[in-house]
Amino acid sequence: MKSIKASSKTIKIHVLCWAIYVVYEILLTAAMKGEFSHFYFYLFFYLLNISLFYVHALYVMPASFRKIPNTLWRLPFMVIIEIGVYVCLSILLSKLLMVLHARSTPLVFNWRFLIAIIWRFILFFLFSSGYYFLVSYLSKRRQEMLKALEVERLKAELVSIERDFLRSQITPHLLFNTLNFIKYASKHKPEEVDNAIIRLSQIMSFAIEKSMNGLILLVEELNQIQNIIQLNQLRFDHKLQVKFHCEVLDETVTVLPIILLTLVENIFKHGILNDPNYPAKIELKSDANALEFCTSNRARKGNFRGSAGLGISNITLRLKNAYAEKATFNYGKEGDFYKTYLRIPLAN
Repeated sequence: MKSIKASSKTIKIHVLCWAIYVVYEILLTAAMKGEFSHFYFYLFFYLLNISLFYVHALYVMPASFRKIPNTLWRLPFMVIIEIGVYVCLSILLSKLLMVLHARSTPLVFNWRFLIAIIWRFILFFLFSSGYYFLVSYLSKRRQEMLKALEVERLKAELVSIERDFLRSQITPHLLFNTLNFIKYASKHKPEEVDNAIIRLSQIMSFAIEKSMNGLILLVEELNQIQNIIQLNQLRFDHKLQVKFHCEVLDETVTVLPIILLTLVENIFKHGILNDPNYPAKIELKSDANALEFCTSNRARKGNFRGSAGLGISNITLRLKNAYAEKATFNYGKEGDFYKTYLRIPLAN
């Protein structure tokens, strides 16, 4: 339906342009000659010239430029054929006008008559060639634009898939460990079962949520950080040494999901958290313009993440796609400690 409407609109535009051109040329030549020609004269020759325009633009030019190496001989050859056909038709139409008594002057075949026909051919030949190149250029630009839009759409889908993948990675091992704890706690610490189930259900709900624009409220991410910390504390009988310091000016600002959560998860996956002298530290500060997030924990021997695991690599890629050079993300080992530093601009 859309293509039919587009074709109908194009035809209307062409008809309007030809009507303006024909009226303008008829009035101009009539003013110069002091009289109008016969109706049949206008009918025959404008049909001929308009036909030349479309045959050349829609068939001859595309056929000539279909294979660039052959254009050097194909285009001149086809133009010669066009000229021959055009001259022959012009002569036949001129004789037909004589038969119909539609010429104001006798038909004389001379160089002046032939030059007038060729000049008319050249005029519409140039119009048609210009139209072909303009349409080809616009079509090429449109295709490039559509390709660019498709690339952007695929990038957006990739970011969405990566985000969903990261969400799914939060759940399996945490779910397995928490369910084991709930099974154990139901017999030995029943008072903690409800707390564990509530926090686990919140994390599960968060993992399957879809954000409309790829961003979530900062407070939602903070809630899940608290849930993960508390679930791990429940599993290890509140003996984990973790300090979480948060100074947030506005919790309703939006951030990329899973970024902070992944960094916190890495602490529990790879850190030594049972030493009171060296607690893991999580610090979050934000003002109206930016958010700063730092983590620090003792790293297990043989578990150095200097080469950047999947989570760190995904964070780096997503930050680059979302913030380009505006975000800062540093990570690595300093002595026995693994540290990360993240600074991102905030979207209000």
